[in-house]
Amino acid sequence: MYISSQSKCLSFSNNSSSSWFIIYFVFLLVLKRLCTGGELFDRIIKEEFFSETVAARVFKQIIQALNYCHSMNIVHRDLKPENFLFVSTDANADLKIIDFGLSKIMEGGKLHRMKTRAGTPYYISPEVLAGNYDVSCDMWSAGCMLYIPVSYTHLRAHETVLDLV
Repeated sequence: MYISSQSKCLSFSNNSSSSWFIIYFVFLLVLKRLCTGGELFDRIIKEEFFSETVAARVFKQIIQALNYCHSMNIVHRDLKPENFLFVSTDANADLKIIDFGLSKIMEGGKLHRMKTRAGTPYYISPEVLAGNYDVSCDMWSAGCMLYIPVSYTHLRAHETVLDLV
């Protein structure tokens, strides 16, 4: 509200010196929600494995988050349990997706092929390793994340990425 009214006041001024004030009065406001429940990875380690019911609830939230990102034309490209936070320590707490540092915005909402090899090796799809992939790379990573709490076999137990395939 302050920025809007400040910009409006400056835009009514006709002198040329006011235009640079408009540029400098633009602020970026980042709102963050405090997530006190810790990482999904930590909860997997703590509980050792998830029942099918818990795993289904968690995976549903992961898929819903991915669906939202993809509907907003965003490919995350670095999905892993460490990039999901629980809102609280409650057993039924909601998950929030974080760390969009490697994400990519799809131009024009079109499905584009990407070539940059980005992501965490334990959750990266074979197409990303080959350097020719699309938005579905997030689905592969989500599948890897589902495997961990159901089987309690963490992918890091393998020596190399080649052991996984």
